[in-house]
Amino acid sequence: MKSGIRDFGVTLGGQFGKIGIGLLTQSILAWNLGPAGRGSLAVCLIYASILYIVFTVACDISAVYFVSSRKFTLSEGIIYTILYATIASVVAIVVGWALLRLPLAFFKQASPGNFRLALFFIPVSLLSEVLPRLLTAVHRFKLFSLLIIVRSALQLIFTVLFVLILSWGVRGALWSFIVTGGASVLIVMVIFWRKFDLKWVRPTGKNFWTMFAFGLRYYPGKLSNKMNLEVAPIILAFFATRAQIGWFAIAARLTQLVEMIPETMTTVLFPRVAGDREGRSKLVARSARVIGVISGLILLMMAVLAQPIVSIIFSPAFLPAVPFIRILAVGLIVRCMCKVLVPYLIGIDHPGHASFAVIAGVATNLGVIWLLLPRVGVIGAPWGMTVGYFVSSAILLASFRHYSGLNLKQLFSFRRTDWAELENLISRNWKRIAVPWRS
Repeated sequence: MKSGIRDFGVTLGGQFGKIGIGLLTQSILAWNLGPAGRGSLAVCLIYASILYIVFTVACDISAVYFVSSRKFTLSEGIIYTILYATIASVVAIVVGWALLRLPLAFFKQASPGNFRLALFFIPVSLLSEVLPRLLTAVHRFKLFSLLIIVRSALQLIFTVLFVLILSWGVRGALWSFIVTGGASVLIVMVIFWRKFDLKWVRPTGKNFWTMFAFGLRYYPGKLSNKMNLEVAPIILAFFATRAQIGWFAIAARLTQLVEMIPETMTTVLFPRVAGDREGRSKLVARSARVIGVISGLILLMMAVLAQPIVSIIFSPAFLPAVPFIRILAVGLIVRCMCKVLVPYLIGIDHPGHASFAVIAGVATNLGVIWLLLPRVGVIGAPWGMTVGYFVSSAILLASFRHYSGLNLKQLFSFRRTDWAELENLISRNWKRIAVPWRS
């Protein structure tokens, strides 16, 4: 447990750095693009990210799982990830380019040139997300944390260059994402080559298919999880104005920053669960309790202070996003705790249950939005996401109880030991958390 808490602290330190730099980047985009421009950027990125998820078939989960469980060497994981990403990206770009010819209202929310440019974000986004995560599979969390901060810093630098200095608007913001992703891939490949003795491994059809088959099992959940985040802005792109899309994008972006906390714990837990036959159910349960309390307190504070936060960071033009933030915060409190249960289900080779939970959440989200949007307007979008979060979290909880054998009392009963390791880490190793690369 001590090593897990230490790795969580180090990784969380990197995530906090990412949050701070990311907020500054988002502030620059909001003040310079305004609600309408921010809405156009959001639609372009949504289009690229959906194509990414649809055609990559859970590549990230597969790669980390096979290296963590020692079924692949690190070199094999890297080579197969690059091969997987290349094939998936080419197909995604070709299909995405062809779809732009359709006369849909969605494609009127930004210029055709910006939509085409966004397609080139797919390969660099995929590789810059998956390759650094392979470091967690070999328990190099400090290096992973450093890369998180470096990528965020690069994003800020290129946003200042293309948006603030060159005044390229939405096009400049898209270029900042593309160049940042490309630079991040180059940096991590140099690290693999110099520090981990990266070697060429001749790929085989059998191994590629094994990786693909595992990803295919989690694919419905991965796709649905993304759709759960994007279904609201997608529907808004057909029925709302660019400014309204921009308000929702800011609200979703701000509240989902808190999800970095359970995602950090997931990053730390997954290699441990995948490498343990019983999946360390008590460790996962303890982690879920602690993450639920930490995330809940942050979200509560965010909801209370939403108005000054939005006004100062994003400009008064985004104040209509305040009710969205408060509604989303309610659902995310439950989601953040139950999200920690996902690596357990995947690690014990039952990814289908995680997939089903997300699919049910998406269906609920879509149904609620479809019901409320004509009646209450755009405020129905955050309500749909919140209700969907409750449904998916309930299913994850039921699945965890079934396979772990732990009842609700065992899952939710707090113990002094839940906090002891975390308190010790904070009191004795604060510098290592705040600046993980110094140790």
